[in-house]
Amino acid sequence: MKNYYYIVLIHTLISLLHAEPTEERIWTSKAETKISARALSLENNTVTLRTPENRELKVSLDQLITTDQEFIRDYFLNQPLLAPPITLPDLPHPVGKTVGPIDTGDGSTYYLYLPTTLTTDTPAPLLFWVGPTGGKKNSIRHYIPAAELTGMVLAVSIEGRNQKNAFQINHEHTLKCLAHLQDTLPVSKKRILFAGISGGGATSLYNAARIKCDGAMPFVAYCPPDSHPNKKNFYYVIGGCRDFNRYHSALFTKEMKGQATHRLYPGGHGGPKAPLYHEGLYWLYTRALYQRASERKTEIARFESRFQNYLTNDLLPKSPHLVAFWANHLLETCQVEGKFADILKALQTKVSADPLNGKYVEGRKALEQFSLAHYAKEKFTSANTMEHTTTQIEEVAQEFIAKWSHVPEIKKIADELGQKTVSLRKR
Repeated sequence: MKNYYYIVLIHTLISLLHAEPTEERIWTSKAETKISARALSLENNTVTLRTPENRELKVSLDQLITTDQEFIRDYFLNQPLLAPPITLPDLPHPVGKTVGPIDTGDGSTYYLYLPTTLTTDTPAPLLFWVGPTGGKKNSIRHYIPAAELTGMVLAVSIEGRNQKNAFQINHEHTLKCLAHLQDTLPVSKKRILFAGISGGGATSLYNAARIKCDGAMPFVAYCPPDSHPNKKNFYYVIGGCRDFNRYHSALFTKEMKGQATHRLYPGGHGGPKAPLYHEGLYWLYTRALYQRASERKTEIARFESRFQNYLTNDLLPKSPHLVAFWANHLLETCQVEGKFADILKALQTKVSADPLNGKYVEGRKALEQFSLAHYAKEKFTSANTMEHTTTQIEEVAQEFIAKWSHVPEIKKIADELGQKTVSLRKR
């Protein structure tokens, strides 16, 4: 059975690289030379041609005329990538359903979601959530679509909450839950992401400083005192433009340099809409995944197949600006290669027909630069900074609005950059 699995896997991986050849036709270069051949494959922007004499030629796609380029992209890149098969392991809990409370046996409990895409060929990554008022069964519901795409296990601490000595107590519960998860499920002991909102978000950074992991996703949070997260990890820091922790989030992001990003959204100290949860998980997952690309080829092939479908069928029809964002992230930041890179470049070309999609990508970068240049300068001894802004922030925010008000998704955020932070009661 094991040998059969590897034979299927090898054939599947080969099929990722090659589609059926095109019919024989005349190809024309920009220099107006012509050749009769069949196109065999497209890889790294290079097309392989085979002439009737059985001679193979490799030609940069850019050397061909536009109509030939479009034909080749449409032919090869519109064909879906095939994912390696998954083998569902024997599990103590059902997949596709949030279950719990699950008792660790030593005073800690948690809720759990196992994706239907869980497999035995690689230890699954894990997202562990801590909230400010105790974990609930629906605490991780927003992550489920992203967990299915990535094959990630989700868990939430039931005892984790804001309380006296919260960080130490929450950390102890986290350790017990992680030990139980790793003893009973095929989850990785290293590929852990921590997440949480408000005090739970601060706990996620506290945990990331003390447990080997891939990183954390704190929402409207701050970094606890005496916590120095590993600068080799990745951090997706999410916060409302009017959140009273915006300065602390910005300063933490700046200190982590290129390992972190500060994702602003309109609002105060409340949670964002569900798609932002998916975005954060995908950002963290891909940063860690491609950092060790040579060790994770099967997992990468599976992810790329699913993410291609997500980009073309879910995002492209309604949110092409997000297609532009993800193509930029995967190509520039994650350094994706191979056929998936060609697919992403083709998608970039398609969405660039509307210049606002490219402007959205530029605007996202400009928002982060604003945060690091202005919010990160405001240093406070208290974690909470209510009803605060500065004249300089207000002035620079107006300049930002004037420059970016024509980009709809950016404008919603820009309009709140200079406003005062708000209390919990004024979300």
